[in-house]
Amino acid sequence: MSVHQKKEANLDKQRGLFYVIGFIFGLTLLLTAFEWRTFTEIVQREIKKQTVVAEVEEIAPVMLSTPPPPQQAPPPPPPPPSVPEVLQLVDDDVEIEETELDFSADDNSDNRSDGVIGGVEGGTGPVLDEVVDFMVVEDLPVFPGCEGVKGNDNLLECFDRQLGNFLAKNVSYPSRAREMGKEGVVHVKFTIGKDGVVRDVQLALPDRKIGYGLEEESISVVKKLPKMQPAKQRNVPTSVSYIVPIQFKLQ
Repeated sequence: MSVHQKKEANLDKQRGLFYVIGFIFGLTLLLTAFEWRTFTEIVQREIKKQTVVAEVEEIAPVMLSTPPPPQQAPPPPPPPPSVPEVLQLVDDDVEIEETELDFSADDNSDNRSDGVIGGVEGGTGPVLDEVVDFMVVEDLPVFPGCEGVKGNDNLLECFDRQLGNFLAKNVSYPSRAREMGKEGVVHVKFTIGKDGVVRDVQLALPDRKIGYGLEEESISVVKKLPKMQPAKQRNVPTSVSYIVPIQFKLQ
């Protein structure tokens, strides 16, 4: 047998093997093609899905608001009105000590009466005495014990102190008021004449009487005030009006 015939015989024997190998190779290509298509579709779907999500995603808007104008702090409450310090008078059975009173300008300015100019220009009647408010007179009256004190501020301080001491020593708590337990403040108005003598003693608030002898006792002791050096206006002796509050308090 020739060599050519042997090769053909061998090819016939291996034809089945080649057929199987070719079938396997073709099947492999087919499966690879399907898998590649499926992988491509999956990737495309994922990309599309992510793209859609990215398109739908919204950014929360940033709200810009202008701050409200600063509120002005409320004005501080006005200070409580000052209450004049008054002389406290106690029961007769209690020993009374000398007290220093502070009748300041603010405490007494509202209580003192305005000056009254008497007489009519060209008239034939007597010329009445002009009474000036205590706090507007140029030179204050000088209470005994304040001689030599200079300046109205110092004179006022000394006047208040000496007046308070005098009242504390001389006022007696009325027995009727003490028995009935009556307390209160009596405002007494008086004039220091151009001769330095106290006159025109009266109640400054007659419609606010307490009764039981408190008003009578207050007027009585004010009438006992000593003679003073008169006030002066333009270096001329002048009458001035004054109001003193006296408090009666049981202890």
